[in-house]
Amino acid sequence: MASTPVLSRRAVRRLVLDLLAAELARSRGRSAATLGRAGWSEATRVDEGGLDLDSLERLDVASALNEFFHLHEHGVEDYLLALPSVGDWCDLIEQSLAATGTHLTFRTSGSTGEPKRCTHAIADLSAEADGWAARFAGTRRVVALVPGHHIYGAIFTALLPDLLGCELVEVTGAEAVRAAAPATLVIGTPTHWAYLARSLLAFPDGVTGVTSTAPMPSQLAHRLRGQRLERLVEVYGSSETGGVAVREHEGAAYTLLDGWSAQDGRLERLLADGTRLAAGVPDHLRWLGKRHFVVEGRRDGAVQVGGVNVFPARVRDTLLAHAGVADAVVRLEADTGRLKAFVVPVGAEDEALLGNLDRWCGDRLSAPERPRRFALGGALPVNAMGKPADW
Repeated sequence: MASTPVLSRRAVRRLVLDLLAAELARSRGRSAATLGRAGWSEATRVDEGGLDLDSLERLDVASALNEFFHLHEHGVEDYLLALPSVGDWCDLIEQSLAATGTHLTFRTSGSTGEPKRCTHAIADLSAEADGWAARFAGTRRVVALVPGHHIYGAIFTALLPDLLGCELVEVTGAEAVRAAAPATLVIGTPTHWAYLARSLLAFPDGVTGVTSTAPMPSQLAHRLRGQRLERLVEVYGSSETGGVAVREHEGAAYTLLDGWSAQDGRLERLLADGTRLAAGVPDHLRWLGKRHFVVEGRRDGAVQVGGVNVFPARVRDTLLAHAGVADAVVRLEADTGRLKAFVVPVGAEDEALLGNLDRWCGDRLSAPERPRRFALGGALPVNAMGKPADW
């Protein structure tokens, strides 16, 4: 009797295509959408006449697939360098998973240096997905606004649709709502939800939203509910931990997911193999009993822009390296979810400096790190008490 595959063919295909898109977007400096990701399939060729990967791009993609699926444990990673199509890659990965597949490795965003590898047992990822399947029982369609190769996307858009036995629709922007129907689950980030809130007057009946990767602003959550979003489920977690806790109303405390517990202020998870994992989180947590907490800010000073960890201090250092900048402060703008910067110029204020700084940042920072709004002034903004103020 054949054993149940570790990952379905649909899940493997989604993960492969998203990893391929991410690597090509990085190497070619274009978004997945402009590369035509939506039209790719198993029939898509990666050699001449198809995506036309050159030798270096093929090495990059092969390395990403090998790292993610642990193909080296089966000794088949080099075959990726010769196989001509996405379907051939999926065949190879399925065979490897069936033979030795027990873990997947994700990467953090790495916006301030080398991305960090986060390896998880597939059994633990599946156990978390089982819990979400129970919470969202009856779902008939999952609409994915996030890619599948990050842990949030892998659990909710690769594993979960199989457990629910439902349709998966991969879209961008407001297409998410056009694809929605009763019993639809839309998987996004606060950036996606802000776009939808501004683009639409109301959601169809029976739509549940899931959000993660960054805090959901209370004002945005309230607006979405006013636009008839039936449920909004906020997941707290990270690449290192997977999902840790959940809440379904803005301002409420988070509740630990099954398998998680707090011991002396540290989080522990009971893993599928019976061992316990002690896990740190990037935020200050204030506990309300043994299973509930509220988040009181990041430990490392990071903010999240489009689901990517960004460090305003690093962006400030980049601005200070410009000869025309005497001082600067960088903040996250709540309304837009992007960074903004207040700059004290060297000498007199000069509006031409703003365009120069935009180009300066564009050459040195990733898209999420770039401030999208600049202001000039003779001194950094402070309040009546002399403390740093917003602008």
